[in-house]
Amino acid sequence: MDFAVKVMDQGFIRKENKAAFVLTERKVMSRLVHPNIVKFYCSFRDTQSLYLAMELCRGGDLFGVIRDEYKKNQEQGVMDTACSLEMTKFYVAEIVQALEYMHTKHVIHRDLKPDNLLLSEDGHLKVTDFGTAKDQDDTNSDINQFCGTVSYVSPEVLHDKPATRACDLWALGCIIFQMLTGRTPFVAENDYLTFQVIINHSSETFEFPESVPEDAQDLIQKLLIQEPSERIGASQDEAGYAELKDGASEHWTVAEYFSDDAFSETCISDDEQVRFEAKVKIHSKMFKRTRELILTDAPRLVVLSAWSGKFKKEIFLTADTKINTIGQHTFDIISPSGTFRVTDPINLTQNWVRAITDAVSD
Repeated sequence: MDFAVKVMDQGFIRKENKAAFVLTERKVMSRLVHPNIVKFYCSFRDTQSLYLAMELCRGGDLFGVIRDEYKKNQEQGVMDTACSLEMTKFYVAEIVQALEYMHTKHVIHRDLKPDNLLLSEDGHLKVTDFGTAKDQDDTNSDINQFCGTVSYVSPEVLHDKPATRACDLWALGCIIFQMLTGRTPFVAENDYLTFQVIINHSSETFEFPESVPEDAQDLIQKLLIQEPSERIGASQDEAGYAELKDGASEHWTVAEYFSDDAFSETCISDDEQVRFEAKVKIHSKMFKRTRELILTDAPRLVVLSAWSGKFKKEIFLTADTKINTIGQHTFDIISPSGTFRVTDPINLTQNWVRAITDAVSD
């Protein structure tokens, strides 16, 4: 098993009075166990450094995805556009799942940004860097201490008010805007002027690029509200995240992208290994439905509802199974039981072809 190791110089920690941050990061990560949060394994030290060993994410980070998508669109003459709406919804759903879990555990991230959202090898998002997180169960930590990155910090933090879960929701609004446009919503010549733009922001008069769909604008506006308690999802009861999952309008919904891993596990036998897994679109004559597609070493493909985890179908793979590439993210699975067209908004077709070929040949 490979690990990522965060190395911290003990001299620097003492000099900059960062011991409390390091302890909080270790404490928080050790009790957060969720598919969309980087897994913490252990910590150790030597005479010079402290080390945190955690899950290795080989897929880069969300910032890199946004940068690459923006550049690709620019080269094609498409301006003010980065990630597709489909890709944005997929990642927003995974961020929301992580935030909901963190907040039920009384943890506020306080520095949520694309750089701190890593991608696993199979394209799933994982939150990392809890060095400035707030553990609300820890009465000794300073909840009013300024934390965050300039472009994503919420107005109440700039006013030295207590940090709440609403701070992370403000950052989520900034991230959605950046995913769709390739830039952050608040930009100025320096940090001070950027802070002024944030403090004076009005969601009612904020202007969006024409490339941002109206329904996405609606959700972003309801996240980038000055009053923390009024942000969508900020309610402390369960209704808060239910509202956010359903979206700010009936047309912008990420609910279809949520799944319950417990259901998935019941479809896989104890002696069966998962080789590849992703949320995809399964084409039919009239519709494209979001499904969880799981490749196992049986070898077979298991199709589940992305919302409930309910079993839908299975496709047994043989040497006669063929994969027909339609595009970078779309392919046909041709088997004796029929032909199934799949679109994976995140993973490339070649990744599925390689995984299926390896599973059949092993």
